[in-house]
Amino acid sequence: MKLIRPRSFFAVICNLITVILSTISVLGFILYTGEGNMSGQGVTAFRYFTVDSNILAALSCLAILPFNLKSLATGKYKLPKWAVVFKYIGTTAITVTFLTVICFLGPMQGFDLMFTGNNLYMYLICPVLCLFSLLLCESGAKISFWQGLSGVLPNIIYGVLYFYFVVIAEIWPDFYGFNYNGMWALSVAAMFVGSFIISLLMTVLYNSFGKLFK
Repeated sequence: MKLIRPRSFFAVICNLITVILSTISVLGFILYTGEGNMSGQGVTAFRYFTVDSNILAALSCLAILPFNLKSLATGKYKLPKWAVVFKYIGTTAITVTFLTVICFLGPMQGFDLMFTGNNLYMYLICPVLCLFSLLLCESGAKISFWQGLSGVLPNIIYGVLYFYFVVIAEIWPDFYGFNYNGMWALSVAAMFVGSFIISLLMTVLYNSFGKLFK
């Protein structure tokens, strides 16, 4: 395994920064108010996939961090499979957030709105840090096709909840615009297919970088 200590060092830095920035962003939302395209305060923060995916990613970074530190200290690759898969799921979820902003929300609502205040951390910096650490610093274990599909689960769960609260119960506003002109079915299908493709690409990238560093 090549460059174990340098890779472990950067993994520690990236994971620590992700945990800190995500914590600051989520607490800021809960205690004060959302910024940019996200409004509300308190528990309303959890209705946004952006917030949920950042929490999941931060938890996955926190879970793998002790093993990063162990690899840094010993110079041996010591990342258990469950921690890698958990980090993969968190990174895939936050990557969906990042790509949704870049490809959909940013062009529709304006990138200035997307990257204002703490949104810059949740929409851009934390996703990039997670991708960098997972692919370049924590690759080595092989992720199977079925393990790769686990990256779709957060999006499926959230999609079902979003559909219920926006379309059926009409409790949440359609803040992502997925029901624009009543086209919720197309939007949901596009999100699920997009999430599936992203998960497959993440699996291929992770395994490819793992071979590169062996």
